[in-house]
Amino acid sequence: WMRTIRWNYAKAPFFEKVMEMLEALRNERLWNVAHFNRRCIEAVCAYLGIDTSLVNLSDMGNISGYDKSDRMIGIVERCGGDRYLNLPGGRALYSPCDFACRGIELKFLEPYLPPYRQMRADRFHPALSILDVMMNCSPQEVREMIRNARFS
Repeated sequence: WMRTIRWNYAKAPFFEKVMEMLEALRNERLWNVAHFNRRCIEAVCAYLGIDTSLVNLSDMGNISGYDKSDRMIGIVERCGGDRYLNLPGGRALYSPCDFACRGIELKFLEPYLPPYRQMRADRFHPALSILDVMMNCSPQEVREMIRNARFS
């Protein structure tokens, strides 16, 4: 997969720095897919200068709930949160009233990615991947995109 990334992004403006991060991830000895995913999230956050804490659900103990809303509310409460952000597909799963009754604000992320310069593209292809964004935009530009996320 590294050759494919190299072939597609070798001329991208931030290729060297992003490849350095990817090479470091590739060289780590990770326990399983969950560990790999967490390390990828940590590496992207570090690259972008985003300081946030991550919690593994498996480290939280038993969180029981009768349905998906109860379980998610339990997770937010266990983390001490007062807001839960979900992708738009969650509208079919979660009721704002269920969350509000427990003092938790439920918001849905409205995916929006402003056009940015993409290598080897004759037109803009939105939402390819965070890798595409990082290869073509500076960490500051990516943070700005995140800051400008839309919620409903």
